[in-house]
Amino acid sequence: MFSPTQQSQKTQATFCTWPWARAVAAALLALAAGAAMAQTEKSIVPEAVPAFPAFANWVNVYAPVRANPVQVAVEPVLLNVALQEPGQDYQPQPVILGLPDVPLLGSSVRATARGWGAALNYQGMQLRMLVLNASGGNPQVRSMAGPLRPGELFKIRVTPTFDAVAEIDQMVNEGNSWSATRTGQVYPQSGMSVQIMAGETVDLPLEPQAYFRMGSEGLDRLVLSVRHASALGEARSSQPAYRQDSPSGSGYLQLVPAGTYPALEQLISYAP
Repeated sequence: MFSPTQQSQKTQATFCTWPWARAVAAALLALAAGAAMAQTEKSIVPEAVPAFPAFANWVNVYAPVRANPVQVAVEPVLLNVALQEPGQDYQPQPVILGLPDVPLLGSSVRATARGWGAALNYQGMQLRMLVLNASGGNPQVRSMAGPLRPGELFKIRVTPTFDAVAEIDQMVNEGNSWSATRTGQVYPQSGMSVQIMAGETVDLPLEPQAYFRMGSEGLDRLVLSVRHASALGEARSSQPAYRQDSPSGSGYLQLVPAGTYPALEQLISYAP
C-alpha cells in the first residue's frame, strides 16, 4: 500500500510525463509529415547520357543511308568565283574530331529516337556527300572528311536536329593555303537561304538532277553554313562543334547554352 505522500508523488510523476509524451508525439507527426511532403515533391527526371550514342539513334531513324537511283541526266551547277568587293577574312569555326565531355541532358537515349527536342543541351546535324565521278552512275555516299577530286560532281545531304536555314559561301585564297577571304554567297542566290525543318533531309542543290561542280579559276573551298534563323550576333552559340566521321556520313553536335541558338559550319575543299 502507498502512503498518501507516495500516492501523491506517483500521481504528480504521471501527470508530469503527459506533456513530454505529447511533445514527442507531435515531433514524430511533424517528421512523418515532412517525409510525406518530401516524397510528394520528388520528380522523375531523364538520366544524363553520352551525346553521340543518342545522336546515332536519332540518325538511324531520321537520316538513314538511302539508295539513290542511277542519274540519267546531270545538270552541273557551276560555282565560279564571282568578281566581288573584298570580303571578310574567313575565321573557321572550331571543330573537334572527338567526343564531348558534357553529357546529353533533357532526354534519354530511347526518347531521342522518337525526336530530338529543342530543349536538349546539344543540337547538331548529319552531313553526307553524294558524289558523281566524270562517268556518272550511282552517287557515292561519303563523309565530309576528305576533299573532292578533279572532275567530281556532288550534292550535300543535310539533316539537322533543329529548324535551320542553310547557305553556301565561297572563299578565295590570297596567295597561300592558310589565308582566305569570304567573298559572298553562291547558293542559293544572295539574300536567300534554304529552309530545313528539324529532322528533315534536304539535298543541296535542291533540283533532283542538279549537282555542284567547283570552278577551275581559284575556287577550291566552300563553306556550308547550317544555323537556326535566330543564331545571329550574341544569340549565336560560340561553342565548338564536335564531329564524328563514318563511311556513310559525318555527325555534328554543338553545346547550345540557354539563350543561344545552334550555328554549324563545314569547309568543303577541292584537291586540284
